[in-house]
Amino acid sequence: MSVALNNQNNSSKIQNDFMRALMECSSELQDQVLLLLKDVVCPGDVDPDDKEMAMFTIADILFPNPHKGLHGMDLQESEDEAAQRDSELSEIVRQMDAQEATFAHRLQAAMDEQGMTQCELASAVGLGQSAIANLLARNCRPQRRTVVKLANALSVSPDELWPNTKDA
Repeated sequence: MSVALNNQNNSSKIQNDFMRALMECSSELQDQVLLLLKDVVCPGDVDPDDKEMAMFTIADILFPNPHKGLHGMDLQESEDEAAQRDSELSEIVRQMDAQEATFAHRLQAAMDEQGMTQCELASAVGLGQSAIANLLARNCRPQRRTVVKLANALSVSPDELWPNTKDA
């Protein structure tokens, strides 16, 4: 009985902490959290990876964890630090780097084949041109649903851009 009561108290504390942090945010951040919560709690066709990323983003918004005094952490820096700490993680980072390089090459090739500019592709998938430029320069890693949107706009299968992409 005391375990159940303790779990209920912990749950209430977490809910209170969540609501307090949400209320302390700007209205713009509150709106973003509420949009992300829809992906987390509403049933539907939201990919499990996207749900997990939404939860991490909500946690980052509500409970920022400064890195070297700044909010957020550079992806490359994060990967480099992980690779230095663990040889298994080093291999994973190496594989991810190779996947990104292959994706950027295949994306550019598909754009060239379709005669599509960065601006045209961005417009077709609802992104800004700078997002396409960042993908091609490997400054960011696309979500699965973005790969699917890009593939559809380029009239190729998602696997032709990023192997083993599950059609969402």
